[in-house]
Amino acid sequence: MPNFDLTQLIPQYTWHWTTILHYLLLLGTIVVLTTASDQASLLFTIVLGFLALLIAVDIYANLIHIPRLFLYLGRIVIFGIPVITAGMGGTEATRQVSVGLAILAFPLLVLPFLSAFLGPLGDPRW
Repeated sequence: MPNFDLTQLIPQYTWHWTTILHYLLLLGTIVVLTTASDQASLLFTIVLGFLALLIAVDIYANLIHIPRLFLYLGRIVIFGIPVITAGMGGTEATRQVSVGLAILAFPLLVLPFLSAFLGPLGDPRW
């Protein structure tokens, strides 16, 4: 069996505020899934899984080498899915957490346009 270096799984810019925001979005996705409890449909679970996959792709964007247009389209979906799950959520707690996720995802949506002005505070993946 070949040796696999586990340091390849650590994303670059681990302590940058945008990476921490990605981690919070992943945690929020898990919270949305747990607050939905028994009232969540299979489609709801699949949509949340797709959201987690898109967030992971966005974290590892500079290692995967995806064109920036597709990354931005992914960020639009990362912002849009919590808005959709706020309507799909069966409980009030699910709706509240989904709205919070949309608020957390909004800076990621506008950051590609502001990174040139923010300098080192901007998104290092752009």
